[in-house]
Amino acid sequence: MNRDIARKNIKIGLSLGAVCFVMFGLSFVAAILYNAS
Repeated sequence: MNRDIARKNIKIGLSLGAVCFVMFGLSFVAAILYNAS
């Protein structure tokens, strides 16, 4: 396993995780606002 490849994979993994987390958070906030109104 190449160290550069591993580092790139970690960056991609963190990026995807962050995107999924943001999408989940936005949907959660949207649900709260939808229920509140």
